[in-house]
Amino acid sequence: MVVDIHLPNGLAALCLIRAVQAILDFCYFAQYLVHTNDTLQQLGDALRWFHENKSIFVDLGIRSDFNIPKLHSLLHYL
Repeated sequence: MVVDIHLPNGLAALCLIRAVQAILDFCYFAQYLVHTNDTLQQLGDALRWFHENKSIFVDLGIRSDFNIPKLHSLLHYL
């Protein structure tokens, strides 16, 4: 699949796609009723991947920072 998103100031769409995919993956895995070591690893990887790419939202002016209590609470799922 090819996704071509034109962002302002020539910002890379890849970071945006990775951040959105990561938070959606996290939400998907968090809904599992039963977890294995593998699904817990994937849950942690998704959260890490989101944090590595979330700065795109600040770069685009969507957020001024990420001091969000609900975002911090995601760490408690692991």
